Amino acid sequence: MRKGIISILLLLLCISSASADGFALPQNSIAGFSINVPAENTFLQVYFYSYPEPSHKKLGSAGLKQLGNNSETVLNAEDDGTVPRLAFRVKTRHFYEVNIRLTFSPLINDDSGADPEDKYGFYGVTIYNPLYWNDEYLDDYAGKGVLSSFFVNKAAGYTTTVTTPEMHLPTTKDGIDTWLYPMAFDLTRYLFNGAYTATIRMEVVSQ
Repeated sequence: MRKGIISILLLLLCISSASADGFALPQNSIAGFSINVPAENTFLQVYFYSYPEPSHKKLGSAGLKQLGNNSETVLNAEDDGTVPRLAFRVKTRHFYEVNIRLTFSPLINDDSGADPEDKYGFYGVTIYNPLYWNDEYLDDYAGKGVLSSFFVNKAAGYTTTVTTPEMHLPTTKDGIDTWLYPMAFDLTRYLFNGAYTATIRMEVVSQ
């Protein structure tokens, strides 16, 4: 069966407290989340990033691209979930073990006239354990192992929560820790003809 073009729309909504139940796209979302308290020199930032073809390059020099709010990333319908295509990054000073909630919508057929049976497309997601920005390489994701693996297989989507690591040891001179979580997508099993769009929503939730 012919697969259509798949476009993942990354909608980044980062808030400091839990939102109401249910998945609804906000009218105005936020491109990033930042806390800056100059007196203590603390901050927390979370962003989505692209994940180029894995190679033995350090994360900081690997051509990773920060994705803006409402940016679209076109994925290949043949992606089978074995290689990361996207990631989210956590950059922090003095904020650790933060809860980050990710909500994945199903893929929705962009053709309003599509057969109702073809309205939704489902897919698998693998989130790998985080890579440390200063020390590790793009191809280290496989050795890190899987943090979470699941299927987005219902119209309501799927929600999972990730808790960020403790302070890295040894500590850096500037006290900043940066972690990257690679994500791979299996798009090979649940799609019909057509173009599909999905949304990933990321929130920083209160502890």
